[in-house]
Amino acid sequence: MNMVEIARSPIISLDSNAIQNDPGPFCMSYEPALGPLISSIQEFGLINPPIVVRQEEGRVDVVSGYRRILALKDLQLGEIPCRDATDSGLSSLQLLLLNLHENYVTREFNDVEKAMILARFVHYLSREKVIQSYMPLLSLPSRESTLDLYLNMERQTHTIKRALAKGEVSVKSFEALMDLEPGFRSGLIKSMLNLKLTFNQQLQFIELTIDICTRDGVDIPELFNQASFVGVMENERLNPPQKAKAILGHLKSIRLPRLTRSEESFRRAVSELGLPDGTQISHSPFFEGPDYRLEVSFKNGKQLKDRITVLNTLEKLEALADPWQDEER
Repeated sequence: MNMVEIARSPIISLDSNAIQNDPGPFCMSYEPALGPLISSIQEFGLINPPIVVRQEEGRVDVVSGYRRILALKDLQLGEIPCRDATDSGLSSLQLLLLNLHENYVTREFNDVEKAMILARFVHYLSREKVIQSYMPLLSLPSRESTLDLYLNMERQTHTIKRALAKGEVSVKSFEALMDLEPGFRSGLIKSMLNLKLTFNQQLQFIELTIDICTRDGVDIPELFNQASFVGVMENERLNPPQKAKAILGHLKSIRLPRLTRSEESFRRAVSELGLPDGTQISHSPFFEGPDYRLEVSFKNGKQLKDRITVLNTLEKLEALADPWQDEER
């Protein structure tokens, strides 16, 4: 029996309790959203029966249709119609390929599902074959380092996988955490989820934390058990974005104290200028550039002229200078 014949094979009924809930060796679905699928089955029935293979010890492995199995179990269907590929003569690799291509044409894989697929293929194929033939199929760069990253992802805890699958933690952030001890990695990810950090904030948070711990010889729990951090996290008057801003600001002040003082001094100097409405002065990132930027928004030429006139009258404007000059005197 070949793959085409499987699609034409007779349908058998299996006791739903005989089919395991765990993903099994061919699955490439992670925490699927079943709601739409359940609604579809309720309205139109099961259009495409799952494909299964029965093992000698009585176990039934799902080749394709894992999400359909879970949906049918949720609907408490006692008997599940399936196509039986046990005697198909197809190897495990061929069955895996069958499931891959059935899923590939109907949906996109999240990053955890891509990790599942790659982990299954390296069991049967050489790394070189997986890198050259299957990583491009998953829209991943054909690199050893990327393969290792995703294989590492497959070995992570459910909490970390779920955050990656739901898009709450970026792959870049996960990569930045790879060299940490598993416990520290989980702790940082838990903090990032509690703070609801954006992807850019996640990378800042990780980089600042690792730099501080490396420089000062402290471990991550010791750093975040400091009263200043605990006070922010337990402050019920702050929402997650406010907590995120406060935590990142405090990390920055510890990692780059002189830069933090310079930024505070600059903000204070600008606020004391009495700039007209619609104008603002900003500095380059980390004060790396020699120039500052003045931005003026206006509705018409008269408003622009009025705001320039006000700027010309500001006596303190000439005194605005690099904020660290006072420190060096």
